[in-house]
Amino acid sequence: MRLQLISLDVLGNEDDGFEVNNSFATGYFIDESEKMTDDEILRNLYDYSYLTYHGLTIAEINWFDESNGEIVCKETGEYLFNLIGE
Repeated sequence: MRLQLISLDVLGNEDDGFEVNNSFATGYFIDESEKMTDDEILRNLYDYSYLTYHGLTIAEINWFDESNGEIVCKETGEYLFNLIGE
């Protein structure tokens, strides 16, 4: 399975909450031929410059099912990316 990385245009703030304004396919795919841990997926995004080091330390993946999830900031709840399985 491959996971497609979707970039999110987010409006809002920590106090009022966040809302996704728009989303864009990045053209980047993570090949999950071998099951990866959440930390391995986030490290992959860091290695390919989709996350900064600070982003790597504060991001977490919330899975909706085994092939669809969202990457959010643990500190603020801001949406960073979506992961969509193919």
